[in-house]
Amino acid sequence: MELATGRITAVLPHPGPVTTVAYGRDGHTLATGAADGVARLWALPTPIMAGADRSVFTVAFSPDGQTLAAASGDKTLRLWDVTTPQQPALLGPPLTAPAGSGSLAGTVAFGPRGRLAAGSADGTVQLWDLVDIRRPVPLR
Repeated sequence: MELATGRITAVLPHPGPVTTVAYGRDGHTLATGAADGVARLWALPTPIMAGADRSVFTVAFSPDGQTLAAASGDKTLRLWDVTTPQQPALLGPPLTAPAGSGSLAGTVAFGPRGRLAAGSADGTVQLWDLVDIRRPVPLR
């Protein structure tokens, strides 16, 4: 949307409600999550990062803009290498919450020193050390 005129300049179609959006560090990449269980990167061409069985509720870019975290209602959090937005690559298996805790779909944020936090509706926050992005280590 052009802020000066209020004119819509682009529409990014989704098959259902959009539940989260995040801008990449480059300012030219947008990540969205939707109720269809898909996280999407919006750059030309626009890749789709499928895998979740339920709605994608939150997305966040790492501070360096090279990793996207997408948390969904299937109680998983997927990490994607988005260094090349036209070819996102899944970084290992989905992260999951410990048995008995809520989903990881509430909110997600990258922190300093290679940390990742995911909050859920049950009042818990899961933390991971991402020093080796392909082998996240849960922090207790």
